[in-house]
Amino acid sequence: MADGLLLSALFLNDVADPLDAASFRLVGESLQVNSAADVEVVAMAGGGTRLVTRPGRTWSAPNVALPQCTPEQVRWLRDHEGRTVWFRDHQGTKFAAVYAQVPVAESTIWRDKGDVELALSSVTASEVV
Repeated sequence: MADGLLLSALFLNDVADPLDAASFRLVGESLQVNSAADVEVVAMAGGGTRLVTRPGRTWSAPNVALPQCTPEQVRWLRDHEGRTVWFRDHQGTKFAAVYAQVPVAESTIWRDKGDVELALSSVTASEVV
């Protein structure tokens, strides 16, 4: 057994209140996190092209499967629908995100668990205090 810190697979906290947080130990089979640079290829006179870049990048986590969520975790997620949260995963990825809905498949076998799937998109946020 290796020494070290075992992080939750996913950690979310409210941007406005860092202590308002939820963590999830299980995240489906894998966690897909996408990033994209803000670039554009522009056609120039004479047939050439030019690369136009802007600072920053966009992030998304389109299909975050959260199996076996407790009622408290589901409540936290629903309380934060449409609000900006910090997304952190076990690999150290961090971005400000928003999700619009919390679909829950409630288990009939485990009455106190539900499977949630979120679609998170990045938004601009500041950590300045």
